Amino acid sequence: MLSTEINTRGLGKKLRLLPRKLKREVPLAMATYLVGNSKRGLKHEPRYKTVSRKRAYGKTFFTDKQRRYFFWAKKQGIIKPGRNNRTHEMSKGWRVVPVKSGARVVNSVPHAKWSHSNTEQARLNALVGWRRVRDIEESNRKGMVAEGIKTVDRLIKDL
Repeated sequence: MLSTEINTRGLGKKLRLLPRKLKREVPLAMATYLVGNSKRGLKHEPRYKTVSRKRAYGKTFFTDKQRRYFFWAKKQGIIKPGRNNRTHEMSKGWRVVPVKSGARVVNSVPHAKWSHSNTEQARLNALVGWRRVRDIEESNRKGMVAEGIKTVDRLIKDL
């Protein structure tokens, strides 16, 4: 399972004005912003692009067994090289889970780590254009903080 904690850095004094119970809503709002949609955030998928395994790993197949399976699966129609075969399962897998300290963003799809992990991303996925969680988080930081501030302002107004 791939996950990331939401940090409320950048909200400082505003967040201190809220009662403890309401402070949990801010990271939830920020996490929801980070998860995003099909146009931005973690749910955004890169445009489809074909990159050969040879370009990514230096050789097409590592074993003879792998080569035999590839040609068998291609003949059976299981594998369709060069076509967009995406199921969007990874995008649908992102969700926000409330935790004691605020929020955690998780993706329980088993292969998410090969596309988004900060440490285990596959070379082929990186070349295709899948971004790491920390890069997505960094590029969405301003929007997350703005969403957090908006939530704090709304909560203060409602008090």
